[in-house]
Amino acid sequence: MTGFAVRLAFGLAVLGIVLYVVDIGATWQVLRGLDPALMAVAFACLLATRFLVGFKWWLLLGGQRAAVTYPTVQRAILLADYQGLLFPNTLAVDALRLVLLRHHPRGMTYMASTILADRILNTMVAASLALFGMAALLWLPTGAAIAPGVVHGVVIAASLILLAGVAVMSDRLFGLVTGSARRLLAHGPLRGPLDRVLAKMAELHRSTTTVLAEPETVARAVGVSILVVLLRIGLVYFLFASVGTWLGLLPVVAIYPIIMLIVLLPITILGIGVQDSAFIFFFGGLGIAASLSLAVSMAVYAAILVVSLAAGLIAALVGPALPTAEPTARTTVNSES
Repeated sequence: MTGFAVRLAFGLAVLGIVLYVVDIGATWQVLRGLDPALMAVAFACLLATRFLVGFKWWLLLGGQRAAVTYPTVQRAILLADYQGLLFPNTLAVDALRLVLLRHHPRGMTYMASTILADRILNTMVAASLALFGMAALLWLPTGAAIAPGVVHGVVIAASLILLAGVAVMSDRLFGLVTGSARRLLAHGPLRGPLDRVLAKMAELHRSTTTVLAEPETVARAVGVSILVVLLRIGLVYFLFASVGTWLGLLPVVAIYPIIMLIVLLPITILGIGVQDSAFIFFFGGLGIAASLSLAVSMAVYAAILVVSLAAGLIAALVGPALPTAEPTARTTVNSES
């Protein structure tokens, strides 16, 4: 609860600074002028991502070989998005996904490893698309001018994310980090608990790298990840269009994936303040007014809330049953007797 309060306070403080600097009246005027048809297209892009995310997770669970069906996995995704609004943080949503399918026959560690593999692939695809978009923006005669600070910010952030993804999948680096932690911290009363934590981490790492070692599965999951990120880009592209600003597609490809990844950082609630600041900084590098960028950022919040609530309510009412615990040995014996 303390962490929640701290993140909420920090987010509201950052948002307060944003609202103090930006012309709120102009932002309100932009929001009042939203085109409902283009807004609906943007919302549809976001809704489509939720089904693709469910399909991608099902692929990582084994696809046709999975112990659960795609509709079951999809229902868990929609319910996690819905219930995650109470704990608006990406890590909390992932935890809810794990809880909802906790009785998967292959166990919690395997489930956690598929979620981690999902996040690794998604972040690396987003960073790669950002670098591709920025390179195309700089080298092709698009006519779009972009501030050097934004260029440097995108390139540095995307490169660091790609390096981090490679590092997470490295057995050698994982062994180096955990070995160093054990030598530095595993003394006295900390030794037992730390050894147990490191053993669990090693188990999760082995399971995750096993999931990512299946070329066919990973190739399919990467393909779906590309579609997911492109549709999230479409969300922002059509939201800008709905307020009368038809940005070229490449600028959004270069910029929005980085904003998506920044918002994943668990430092505020639902990215409040951080997302708004990122929109203003990065799209400001393209000459977009701060009031307009803030309006689109707020529209993104609205899209997430509406889609998560609508799809989650439907998933709460209909859909296949989620996996349940197997009967205990004692129950089985009693039933046989």
